[in-house]
Amino acid sequence: MELDQFADMLEPSKNIQHSFVDPTRGDWLRLPTQTRRFSKKNTFSLADTELSINGGNTWDKYDDVLSEENYKMGSLFNNLNEAVAFCEIIYNSEGTPIDFVFREVNHQYKLISGCNREELLGKTAKEHFRRKRIAHLDKYSRVAQTGIPEEFDTYFKDLGSYYNVQVFSPRKGEFAAVLRDISKRVDVVNRLRDSEKLNKTISDLVPVGIVYFDPFGEVQFTNKAFINTLEAGEIDKELKAFKILNKFQSSKLKSDNPGFIDQILSGEEIYYYDVEIESFSGNTKHINVFGAPRRGIGNEITGGILVCQDVTKFKVLHHKFLHAQRMEAFSELARGVVHDLNNLLTVIIVNSQLELASLNSDDPLQESLKQIDMAASSSIDLTGQLLEFSRKKNANPEVLEINSALNKMELLLRRIIGEDIDMLLIPDGELASVLIDSCQLEQIIFNLAVNARDAMPDGGKLKIKTRNIRLDENYATLHPDVKPGYYALIEVSDTGHGMPPEAIAQAFEPFFTTKETGKGTGIGLSTVYGIIEQCNGHVLIDSKEDQGTTFKIYIPAVDQKSKEKRKVSKTNEILNGNESILLVEDEEHIRETIKNILMSQGYQVYTASSGEDALEVSGNLDKPVDLLITDLVMPGIGGKLLGRKMHKRWKDMHILYMSGSSSRACENEEMNYDSIPYLQKPFGIKKLTKTIRSIFDSKA
Repeated sequence: MELDQFADMLEPSKNIQHSFVDPTRGDWLRLPTQTRRFSKKNTFSLADTELSINGGNTWDKYDDVLSEENYKMGSLFNNLNEAVAFCEIIYNSEGTPIDFVFREVNHQYKLISGCNREELLGKTAKEHFRRKRIAHLDKYSRVAQTGIPEEFDTYFKDLGSYYNVQVFSPRKGEFAAVLRDISKRVDVVNRLRDSEKLNKTISDLVPVGIVYFDPFGEVQFTNKAFINTLEAGEIDKELKAFKILNKFQSSKLKSDNPGFIDQILSGEEIYYYDVEIESFSGNTKHINVFGAPRRGIGNEITGGILVCQDVTKFKVLHHKFLHAQRMEAFSELARGVVHDLNNLLTVIIVNSQLELASLNSDDPLQESLKQIDMAASSSIDLTGQLLEFSRKKNANPEVLEINSALNKMELLLRRIIGEDIDMLLIPDGELASVLIDSCQLEQIIFNLAVNARDAMPDGGKLKIKTRNIRLDENYATLHPDVKPGYYALIEVSDTGHGMPPEAIAQAFEPFFTTKETGKGTGIGLSTVYGIIEQCNGHVLIDSKEDQGTTFKIYIPAVDQKSKEKRKVSKTNEILNGNESILLVEDEEHIRETIKNILMSQGYQVYTASSGEDALEVSGNLDKPVDLLITDLVMPGIGGKLLGRKMHKRWKDMHILYMSGSSSRACENEEMNYDSIPYLQKPFGIKKLTKTIRSIFDSKA
């Protein structure tokens, strides 16, 4: 190359390429060179070395400089840790980039590609990689055209590693790619990401809430349990982070220590703080909070961590448990009252009936004694309600006419629901009879009426309708708890606020209520469900919000034979006998009253005041008694144990149990009360004598 030709190439600020020899490696390199300065004196700078071109030996001097620069640049180029490739874009006839050709590569690129320099130079990418499509060609061509450098991370399948790629353009149409192997970094990042995913999975599986926050109180991480506890839903992350923190700094927050977050950020650990907080849905949440500061490498505080246990359900259950304990205490009190009251009523009823039987029909005391007997008999209903309250009353199913029962309840129902609710009874005159405990039927109707009243705080209409219905096999298929057949249907409808679907699904669950705290026990409908299930019935709810509610009670109808069993002629006859009876009762006035009745009817009666006394009395008798009448609940030896002992002694002796509480007062003694004769106090003379006579006659 002539000197003037070389000078012509060195136009100011243009990129040019020259070939130099690396004397250490013997490789030819094509390196880009930029003119630093050029003037009329033919003076220019190349790689910070100034040359003067004056002719003569100038070329030799320039050649020496270039050789030195060539040595430096070649050494740098080939000893880089990064792989470098200079390439030229290939365009089709339409100017679209379709490939690129390798113009120069450094030693590191040869190592990663496994090819010699001579094998690469002049080859296209498609030829080298043997692919129809070249990855990232769009990026390379964009840099080659615009001259704007780009950087990206990628995995080169042909090279078998992850690389960070920096692309720049030495001149238009060409690009240089600098590849840095980042496989180790990617591996670390992937492991870190996998570790984070694992930690996130574990934290989301943990049933307690976890939250991290920075020194300024900004939330950095929360797990699912924490979000679910606060019912945050799909709130935007920034908003959620801000509001969640505010939840623990709100003026509505109730806590053993409202400043516990500041306490954590000051370096203290907190244990078991009880926090009452309002969720995003407006519900009150009870949370037990544990917390500790987060520290950096230098032990500086970088934030805090809270572990929050949602104990709302536990609090509710604990409250219900305490309520149940109180109710059980009331129940025990009620059973005690019922026991004593029934004993007193037994004496009143029996003695009033004895006096009535001894008086002439025109005796002026007749009316007074009848009033006493009626009042005492009415009190039996009161003791029955107390036993219902204490959940210790036996179910005593009988063939019942629902319409008659409703008519008897009508007056009391109207008092219960109030004057602002219009009640309408629509009975079916041909309604079938059913087999159900009358008190339990009343309990069903009263519970539903109270439920309807509470659903109509501003007044409304309550309609109770009865009709016959047949539930066929198709209906039974849809409702597995139903047996096909004829039923008496009671429909109790109101015009109240109705129930949402989720409330209908839980309506019969114990303790579930949609009423405000303190205004509902949540056991009314569950009691209704239990009674209906006990009599093989079926219950449905038809309700929509703001459209009222209808409860449909299906009770199996009884056949005609069962109905006729009810039509047994009533008699006032008191049946007599001459059998021997051992009467055991710890209450003296009851014992003497029953003794007098039985003796007046011809029975031979022996008495005892306790189980121990009864064993002693029976041991002194010459022959067995025909019947043992014993109270179930007595101090010392109770009625059940006494019965077993006496039965061992006298195999043919009959036993009649009685109690002022309930036949289930001694459930732990495993008695089958459906097969053992039993008298519930209070009872009258007729009930007593008929029961005794039926025992003797059934064994005859």
